[in-house]
Amino acid sequence: LNRNIGCIETLFRIYALKNGSIFGTGSNYSGHFLFNTQDNSSHYLGKELLSHYTSLELNGKLYMSGYAGSRLFEYDINQPWTQMGRWSPGEDVLKEDNPNLNPKYLGNLSESAGTHKMFSSALGSDGNIYFGGRWYRDGEGGGLAWYNPKNGTQDGISDIFSNYQIRYITSVGKYIVISTMGVYDSNLGKPTPDKGRIFIFDTDSKSIVNTIDPVPESISSGKILGIGDHNVVGITKIGDSKENYKTIIYNVDIKTNKLVYK
Repeated sequence: LNRNIGCIETLFRIYALKNGSIFGTGSNYSGHFLFNTQDNSSHYLGKELLSHYTSLELNGKLYMSGYAGSRLFEYDINQPWTQMGRWSPGEDVLKEDNPNLNPKYLGNLSESAGTHKMFSSALGSDGNIYFGGRWYRDGEGGGLAWYNPKNGTQDGISDIFSNYQIRYITSVGKYIVISTMGVYDSNLGKPTPDKGRIFIFDTDSKSIVNTIDPVPESISSGKILGIGDHNVVGITKIGDSKENYKTIIYNVDIKTNKLVYK
């Protein structure tokens, strides 16, 4: 990979595109590449002003966010990459908010959710793309933002997550299910919750309609995946050290608010 791609030495994220190729990201700000699964070839695309953490593909566009400021870019997969980084001396500098560049800079989701880094994304039944992440410097909590690709608007919420850092989100029916980790709210002095909480966000009312604490023994509700229109499977761990812990897999029914199994 290092010979074929050039500057990428550590793979940070990979994403399977619907056309069968693999979109990959290097560590920190080293940029992206495409891997062709048909002939095992790869080529370096370029970089943008983003440390990339999450992607979601919709209608031939890849929506990418991460750190810093929860910047959001729209990459047209069928067009040449023209956005250039500006981290190394002597590099070409292209203005990131030039609408003619690919990927196109869409704005900072921090303006809606206060987040500095987005960890996870999901497509809502309302057509919006949802992003969940965390604050930095101004707090440790979380924020949920959504972007409407049809009209280019964004919105979000964060107050309810001031001591719950968002780590993963998934789509289930008309809901966005949000997995969190308890953190201390230094702004309001709210204590660290002793258990990870799942929040249920209704995409119609744009509000939290329910919460579930699936594994009370763990400060995090872990990684989650939506199954069908009302179930969520999660995986987390309990224990106080790397040597002394147990892995927990669970299933919750978000309609009945009941634990199916653990």
